[in-house]
Amino acid sequence: MKLKKFKTKKIATATFGSRLKNIRRRRKFGLEFVEEKTRIHPKYLTAIEQSDFANLPTRTYTFGFVKKYLEFLGQNRGKINDFKKEYDGWYLRKEGMLSVQTKIKEPKIIITPKTLLAAGSVCSIALIAFYIWSQVHFLTSAPNIEIVSPEGKSIVEKDAVEIIGRVNQDANIFINEESVLAQKNGEFSQRVKLQEGLNNIEVVAQNRFKKTTIKNIQILKSRGEGNTKI
Repeated sequence: MKLKKFKTKKIATATFGSRLKNIRRRRKFGLEFVEEKTRIHPKYLTAIEQSDFANLPTRTYTFGFVKKYLEFLGQNRGKINDFKKEYDGWYLRKEGMLSVQTKIKEPKIIITPKTLLAAGSVCSIALIAFYIWSQVHFLTSAPNIEIVSPEGKSIVEKDAVEIIGRVNQDANIFINEESVLAQKNGEFSQRVKLQEGLNNIEVVAQNRFKKTTIKNIQILKSRGEGNTKI
């Protein structure tokens, strides 16, 4: 009598994000409702649920969003360790792929004393030139502002929004002429109250040489249903 051969099947393990999505759906929470309660933009909620790490903001903000999302769903904050394993695994794979691609593209060079001397001279000149250029560029350039949330022109029903962004580390931040303290890495956040109708929020970055950059955010506070863009 011949024994039948059994085929083994790999069982797909649910990702951290998919488990959060299932919990949210069981509770019948829409992304707009979650955004209203957590102030996390729907695109970041979707990226977390789909394990789309490439479309998430910096590590600091990402882990803050995940902790807040866990609390909102009534989950133990210790579960963020599961997310950390997946996030770190993705980061290491990404860095590994970049390293392999770099090695493949490296040309073979025959190194001789003359080559080293020439390379050293070129590097020295290049470093000096780059230093001079960077100093001039630093003095003459206005600081750069990146607004993480909210995006562009939006329509909301909430009484306030949280402005989240990052700026050059040497710049001062003002939101509607009110000074905002930025972290050492340049990240900042500030809650801004909204009035009925169109709200114009001005974000200004100014460096010590009085060079300024201005970003304008328009948010319409409406009594209608749902959040969208103007």
